[in-house]
Amino acid sequence: MAAEKHFLANKVSGTLSHSRRLKFYLPTLIGDERSLQVVFHIFYDEKNPSDGYVRDSVIYKQMAVIEPFFEELGLNFNLKKINRRGIPNATFYGADIGNTAEATIKKYREGDVATLNIYTVGYVRGTKDVVFFA
Repeated sequence: MAAEKHFLANKVSGTLSHSRRLKFYLPTLIGDERSLQVVFHIFYDEKNPSDGYVRDSVIYKQMAVIEPFFEELGLNFNLKKINRRGIPNATFYGADIGNTAEATIKKYREGDVATLNIYTVGYVRGTKDVVFFA
């Protein structure tokens, strides 16, 4: 609630770029540390990529993509934890933004506002794709 009050009291009018707006509000959102903890939640049926299992090497590559993208903002990402849960694919079949399956997945969220939780599930909508939610 305090962050929202600060946001409204210090709202910048005009046309700032998205990155400049984010740079302005970032200390209010996550503090001056400018570091986000990242928790990956991997939901899989069997221990192979076609059933939703994501290897550590894939996660490390994803982190290597995220880091430089936000470097201009002075924002750092720290991989804090990788959670893996063997759950039958049918449990999250049809997971999509805003539906019951997504709500169930997000019950596993960890940390505070400075923690980015990334969720992966396999076999969404009848495909063998892995879907990511953040």
